Amino acid sequence: MWLAFNPKVSAYTTFVESELHIIEKRPQDIDWNLFLLDLDPHLLDLLLQQPSKYEPFDTRSIVYVNPEDRTCKILRFLMTNQRHAFVLTTPLEISLEQALSITPDMETFQLYSHEENKQMVLLKEELLAKYYQILAEEERLQEAIYEHIQTMEERIKEWGQASTNNKIRSQEEMDEDLSRRFKALNSSYMKRKAELLVMPPIVKTQFRKK
Repeated sequence: MWLAFNPKVSAYTTFVESELHIIEKRPQDIDWNLFLLDLDPHLLDLLLQQPSKYEPFDTRSIVYVNPEDRTCKILRFLMTNQRHAFVLTTPLEISLEQALSITPDMETFQLYSHEENKQMVLLKEELLAKYYQILAEEERLQEAIYEHIQTMEERIKEWGQASTNNKIRSQEEMDEDLSRRFKALNSSYMKRKAELLVMPPIVKTQFRKK
């Protein structure tokens, strides 16, 4: 079997028919189930994206052997359907000698890594960091929205005040214009012009020669 998994590309993997026949249920899988159940729901959402589809949690394992390097890689995952699975962590590497060793109870091989508990702690810390980052981004967004609303409200007030001031100035201008008109009508020039307009016309008399 060959393991080709890149968690940076996708957290999902697809098994071929032969792989499905060698999937196991290990004691460590129960530990992973407990780890998932103990996670805060927000962190669980970040990890599994759609956790409701994978409940009840049923972690399983598969081991890939590399005879040349004398190493084994253990993959812990949740089955999402008949062939596809959500991988919980990066493959755990152990030596071939450990993989072929029998557990103290003489029931099975020692197909587990001493780093698994550390992997769980690191995974939880990574999820917490992502969650706090999301909260910080949401807070920044809310602050930006609030500042935008405040700015718009201030502008609306300024526009309203400017409109009111324009109306007042227009009325003052009208009053000043009317005052100027009255002053002009009462001036000596306008009074003299009015007198000339109401005087009777001058009649011209023609004199005949005797």
